Amino acid sequence: EDFSNAWWQKQTCTQSAGAGTDPLGGNTATKIIPASSTTNIGLVRNFGTTLDNIVYNWSAYVKKGLSDWAYFTKGAASSWGSVWFNLTTGEVINTGWTNVTMTSVGNDWYRISATVTMSGSADYLYILQSDSNGATAVTKDGDKGMLVWGAQLNKGSTLEKYIKTDGSAITELDRPQE
Repeated sequence: EDFSNAWWQKQTCTQSAGAGTDPLGGNTATKIIPASSTTNIGLVRNFGTTLDNIVYNWSAYVKKGLSDWAYFTKGAASSWGSVWFNLTTGEVINTGWTNVTMTSVGNDWYRISATVTMSGSADYLYILQSDSNGATAVTKDGDKGMLVWGAQLNKGSTLEKYIKTDGSAITELDRPQE
């Protein structure tokens, strides 16, 4: 939930913590604000070489702000794949991920997720905003931006129940019994 943590790199954006009501009703949502009208605006998590050929489910909560679209992309050596999520209509456009879901969780928030296999070489996962499907560009408009909250990476292809963490990994033994 804390995107100011050093684990998260900001790509051509600034962030404003506590900028809105999160999906659980608290005030911990983060607004991602474009620094300029350009491409690939959002958050990046660099995993380096630690995810070698392992299947993961990547998820985050997002809420429309400046842009109608959010998208996931990955950087694994020279292999890229993306999936776009329309934050107005709930439409999903997939170009290379599996088990893609987009679930409304109320108050215009969506939990978006997809399964990806990482290469173990320069592994990056991105949560980005876009002006349109398939595009990577965002037109800056003052301090408008997309709200994000609760990013989670799970081993395996199953979207797991969200669990709050403070930046360190949890194990299956840490998970509450469902």
